[in-house]
Amino acid sequence: MFSKVLIANRGAIACRIERTLKKLGIVSVAIYNEADRDSLHVQHADEAYSLGAGTVADTYLNQDKIFDIIKKSGAEAVHPGYGFLSENPDFSARCAKEGVVFLGPTEEQMVSFGLKHKAREIAGKAGVPLPPGTGLLQSAEEALDAAERIGYPVMLKSTAGGGGIGMQRCYSAQELSDAFDKVRMLAEHNFSSGGVFIEKFIEHARHIEVQIFGDGQGKVIAIGERDCSTQRRNQKVIEECADEVAQWFTQYVKEQWEIDKQTIIDALVDELHPDGIYERDDVPVRELEGLPQQTGLLYGDVPDKVEM
Repeated sequence: MFSKVLIANRGAIACRIERTLKKLGIVSVAIYNEADRDSLHVQHADEAYSLGAGTVADTYLNQDKIFDIIKKSGAEAVHPGYGFLSENPDFSARCAKEGVVFLGPTEEQMVSFGLKHKAREIAGKAGVPLPPGTGLLQSAEEALDAAERIGYPVMLKSTAGGGGIGMQRCYSAQELSDAFDKVRMLAEHNFSSGGVFIEKFIEHARHIEVQIFGDGQGKVIAIGERDCSTQRRNQKVIEECADEVAQWFTQYVKEQWEIDKQTIIDALVDELHPDGIYERDDVPVRELEGLPQQTGLLYGDVPDKVEM
């Protein structure tokens, strides 16, 4: 267990991390732009260090200043929160080089999963069910050929970035042809990477995400699922936890377990489809990725609430 952790962030997320560290008996170290000197995350921290005045690039994104504070404070680990340096592979790598624990993904993981087409390759090798799709496409003609094999509608996607930027739904060859250069230019402008690929677009689907938490030593748990189906322009608007389908499945598993342990084992095996989904009666289909969370609830090894 660490004795002191630096939080490379500000605002609400920094305050949440500070509360958790306090519960664990770990000293929290805040950093701040002079404009944020009176912010709650500064007031609630055990220690606080100024990054000086200036822009975000001059302060919260300035790695040299942050590492100077890490050394000065004696922090053993860095929690990046979200945004800022949380998905910066160079920062993660520098933490490792400086002998400081980065409480987040490794450089390799960020690079591998930061590009969607690479993430698809990794998931495919791991046996995760995927919608039909392609690798990086070099031309509109290659995209049109692939779309004919996959079947319309398809989603043309930028491999880099996120936030719904660089995504175009295409219902025909004409729409795909018109969108190809536009999406590639948009991706190049926003993410400095013009790589694009296509996936089969699944209409009337639900967007379910499962929160995964690991200790970096091979132990991983699923600690909750969220229904993110309410979206505008491919950008999530509301995240609802827990979603109703997951709640139904949890209750079903518990009821079966009370009846007979073997019954639940057989039921799980019977209801898992080869394409990685499960269903029962008229309940909507849900992705298999939520299964570990639901089965884990049987044994009480998944906490009701985890503060980050």
